[in-house]
Amino acid sequence: MFVHTKKSGAVVAAIAILLSACGGAGGGGTQAVVPPVTAPAVQAPAITAQPAAQSVSAGGSATFTVTASGTDLAYQWQRDGKDIAGATSASYTLDNVQGTDTGAKFTVVVKNGGGSVTSGAAVLTVLPAAARGLAFVAGTLGGPGNLDGTDARFALPVRIALSPDGVLYVADDMSTLALAWDTTSQPTGDTVLRIVNTATGDVKTINTEPLRTTGMVFDKAGNLYEATWSAVYRTAPGGKRTLFAGSATERGHTNGAGTAARFDGIAALAADAQGNVVVADYDLVRKIAPDGSVTTIAGGGAPDALGYPQDGTGTAASFRSITALALGADGNIQLVDGGHLRVVTPAGVVSTRTVTAGIADGDLGLAIDKSGNVYVNNTSIGCRVSKIAPDGTMTDVAGMSGGRGNRDGKGSAAGFCRSVDPYYAGWQTRGSDMSNLVIDAAGNLIVADTLAQTIRRVTPDGDVKTIAGRAGSSIVNVDGPAASAQFVRNTIDYRQTSLPFPYRSNYALAADALGNVYVGENDRIRKVAPDGTVSTLPLQAPGAKSARLFLGGLAFGGNAYASRALDLLDRVNADGSLAAVTGVPAGSVGYGENDVAVDASGNLVWLDYRGAATAEGPYPVLKLAPGGTVTTLPDTAKALGTPDADGNLWSVKPDGTVTRLGTDGKVTAVRTVTATTGAVALAIARDRAGNLYVAWHEKPNWYSVHKVTPAGVDTVIAGTPGAYGVRLGAPGSLGAIDALTVGMDGNVYVMSESTVLRIGQ
Repeated sequence: MFVHTKKSGAVVAAIAILLSACGGAGGGGTQAVVPPVTAPAVQAPAITAQPAAQSVSAGGSATFTVTASGTDLAYQWQRDGKDIAGATSASYTLDNVQGTDTGAKFTVVVKNGGGSVTSGAAVLTVLPAAARGLAFVAGTLGGPGNLDGTDARFALPVRIALSPDGVLYVADDMSTLALAWDTTSQPTGDTVLRIVNTATGDVKTINTEPLRTTGMVFDKAGNLYEATWSAVYRTAPGGKRTLFAGSATERGHTNGAGTAARFDGIAALAADAQGNVVVADYDLVRKIAPDGSVTTIAGGGAPDALGYPQDGTGTAASFRSITALALGADGNIQLVDGGHLRVVTPAGVVSTRTVTAGIADGDLGLAIDKSGNVYVNNTSIGCRVSKIAPDGTMTDVAGMSGGRGNRDGKGSAAGFCRSVDPYYAGWQTRGSDMSNLVIDAAGNLIVADTLAQTIRRVTPDGDVKTIAGRAGSSIVNVDGPAASAQFVRNTIDYRQTSLPFPYRSNYALAADALGNVYVGENDRIRKVAPDGTVSTLPLQAPGAKSARLFLGGLAFGGNAYASRALDLLDRVNADGSLAAVTGVPAGSVGYGENDVAVDASGNLVWLDYRGAATAEGPYPVLKLAPGGTVTTLPDTAKALGTPDADGNLWSVKPDGTVTRLGTDGKVTAVRTVTATTGAVALAIARDRAGNLYVAWHEKPNWYSVHKVTPAGVDTVIAGTPGAYGVRLGAPGSLGAIDALTVGMDGNVYVMSESTVLRIGQ
């Protein structure tokens, strides 16, 4: 007799053998042999995704993850071959890493009843802790702003004037800063007054009372005259700005005393030795006497039979549209009128000069030196400063006749107007890409390079130097060391009749575990190594020599993902090869900003452009599981959020409401984050510790990044109230924010001024 509590295959087999050997329990005859019963074999584990090496800043955390196949798996993480107590799950996180941890090798043993397997080693590299505040990573800093100091930024310098003591005054149009994020707006022309020390480049803002400045000049007594379309204001030395002639609200061509006079379109001012102010008033040349009385010097006559302006004397002469004027030592007024250079004598006699080359219609810059040479800004094709000798011979002093740029240098090696295509025909401020010209006591020309947001000095022999402001990147993509690399969001050639990619151009940011930062740049992906070196991934699609992306986002879950066409979502491998993601519904993929994301489980999420209520959204959110299942999540958004390690999707609405879309499909309003009243939330990112990072366009007009802890504590980690433009340091300041992400190294990265910046905490 056998007594047991659990039968096994061995026991059953033993009973069968015993019974067979004994001839059964009774009776004779041959007994059937019972076959042995065996337990199913347990499949040994196999690692399908190895732990990845990581680079983490000191003080951060490193998480290693393994994926394995098999049942009833058990895990044991090891450091340098020794077991780590308590590290028995599929992932292991080392918190508060230190420099002594660098080089450590982390492996994991995965086992079950069928056997065990040891992963490859993931090496940890510990980087120095990031300094607090904004730090430069790669790119070329520069662009619009309102920063004072020796590293100042200008928004759009539209007029300049040189005081008798050699201080340069700049009318800077701050309204254009709003265009950096709101492309539906148009500049209002509200300028503030700033002064520049031309020797040191130091800039100070002295008057923030807005004025729509169209002309500026000093007289010899030091009075500053500023014009709008219909009025001229005067500021005495040390005094306050007051209305001198014309009206702030009414327009016309009325002569009279001071504020009884009317102007209809002031474009330029000049001052003579007697204290009179000469005014280019659309198609009239007028004069304001020191007592404020206004008279007409020339203009108002009928055009000729073909409609062209006529020479003549006084009001018998006619003009088309005067955009610039200057006074010579001989007392003659020279002016730009509809692409022609014309002269008005003190007696009002108008004549047209013969010039060997054309003058750009609408250019604003004109100055006359002591020898009678006339200097003009010439932006008809290219962007340059030209000289017209007394005999009418026209030569270029500096700049390129067939190109543009922001380079200092001599003669044609220099460039003005930043780098816009020479045939660019976009909106122009005050009719030109460069402001008026002035001549200093040494005979140097000074010009505000309006499009480049800089002040430039041009010596008589054509040597150009930037003396204040900092231009942004040119429209070229430059790989190489951090400081010489350039990122460009829009690389459209305006001469093309069809565009190679959509008009809406984007930046996107993502970072991998090795400390590389990837920049999605309109139609390409750029890689920034930990040392700042920038390279471009050679995107390759099957069967094609190259591939152009319609970049709608960039996300890392072992690989990068980006949209290449409206119906195609690609996985971007480390070598730049593209692999189409299957299971994407036709027409669902768009090319909005940061509209593709991936969570730690490999689920892809993106905005579904098929179901938008309007062209501006909000849009449904689609999720594609690794197995190919597509689901529509019960949430809509104008901009996609950021996934966490558990697969939840975090989003921030424009009003600051933070929502969490759970894997169960439920949407929860977590909290409402705030900035200045009326601020607009632009982007959100989340780190492993659960901290949220929100990029804001603050009011009245500055940018910031806030850190919000899980407990709801909200602090500004980058950005200074009222300061527009990138300035490194803590907390530093920012220009328009184009993208935001948190790297796997725990650092926060941001794109501003077409530059990659790191925010240390």
